[in-house]
Amino acid sequence: MKNKLDIIKRYCYIIFGLIFVICIITFYSTFSINNEEPKYESLTYSIKDNYIENISKDTTVELFKKYFDLKNCYIEVTDINNNKLDNDKLINTGSKTIIYDKNDLELARYTNIIKGDFNYDGLVNDKDLEKIGNCLVNNCTLEDYQLKTI
Repeated sequence: MKNKLDIIKRYCYIIFGLIFVICIITFYSTFSINNEEPKYESLTYSIKDNYIENISKDTTVELFKKYFDLKNCYIEVTDINNNKLDNDKLINTGSKTIIYDKNDLELARYTNIIKGDFNYDGLVNDKDLEKIGNCLVNNCTLEDYQLKTI
């Protein structure tokens, strides 16, 4: 009789020990691993409303990404038509910066602004001035991001 009680006690201790270990692992994974908040910021660029400004002309996607401080998220840059830009391509006015969390869920979407890049090539030159002049002469309707470019 005593042996049976000892065996039952041992099994109870083993079961309670396993339940305790499972509870600790579940608690740890729920509150420390899975709930880390994604954060992003940049000391170089101005991120305000739906825009990222202070991007220099001739900035490649690779260089652009280096100036972000990311935690538990990543950046993708697309052109005006939402096609993903390769790292060697230039950031241009109207392109988008999309921030995703580690689960590929979109956190934010911004329009990139390069002062003076009015023809969306990532450069600032006489072609931009010509396009702005034509737009002013023809009384074009401009989008907010185009006004920020000028």
